[in-house]
Amino acid sequence: MKKFGLDMEGVLVDIHRYWIEQMNKEFNTNASLENIDQWYFESKEYEWLNWRKFLEDTSKYWKERWMEIFPTENNLSKKISRIKKLGYEVSIVTNRNGYKNEMQAWLSYHEIPYDNFISLSESKSKVYLKDSENFEIVIDDNPNLIQELRDSNLLVLVYDRPWNKCIEEKENVKRVKNLNEAIDLLENLIKEI
Repeated sequence: MKKFGLDMEGVLVDIHRYWIEQMNKEFNTNASLENIDQWYFESKEYEWLNWRKFLEDTSKYWKERWMEIFPTENNLSKKISRIKKLGYEVSIVTNRNGYKNEMQAWLSYHEIPYDNFISLSESKSKVYLKDSENFEIVIDDNPNLIQELRDSNLLVLVYDRPWNKCIEEKENVKRVKNLNEAIDLLENLIKEI
């Protein structure tokens, strides 16, 4: 069975948008997702908009109100089921360590099917998974990870976000705006075989 690595935060969970909404309420500001234009972000316009605060606040959200955090797209359950029906073993992968129970509860709450859940420490790159897990396809929003995987034999799907606009496509690196586009790409690959 072919293995598909699916990132949790930023691809399935819209933690960035949720955080921005909470901060806008707290600070009476009008920031948007587009204000995050790089991975390790810091804003001159909004003092609160920085990577460190994001990690601190979202860690609390996972512990205290994971059910409020919304998905990136509607019908994730159906979309991931379609990926599985194409013959892929789906592994949910995250670098957010220490919230495995909450994240798995979130997946269950949203009825998202998966075969494996892999939680890595923030210091361990997901790159090592390409060999240890034998992934054939990875979908992620982290531009640093995508850069590291550019020259691998993996198909890397870039989940389109403001902070990864710097990533250029190439034969094995394709940008998708949503999971439907990813599924279309996978279906076309299967037809070519």
